[in-house]
Amino acid sequence: MSVKMSDTIDYCCSLKGVFVEHQLAEMIKKVNTDVQELKYEYKSDGFAVTDETVIITFASGFTRSVNVTCDSYKGIAEDVLKKV
Repeated sequence: MSVKMSDTIDYCCSLKGVFVEHQLAEMIKKVNTDVQELKYEYKSDGFAVTDETVIITFASGFTRSVNVTCDSYKGIAEDVLKKV
């Protein structure tokens, strides 16, 4: 059984998605009660991740995109906190 690079990318990005949409979102909502949701999105070419973004949705419906490409979990948290 062989593992494709795209499977590894999907797995790693799904872990970042869980971090952003659950753990980080919980903390951010306590810091800024106007934040309604965080969503993690990524694009890949099958061999590498080409774009990673966190979408912040506020209670007013306004959204803000944060580029988190190649960020560690700590880097993601820092970048998102700067934008809320």
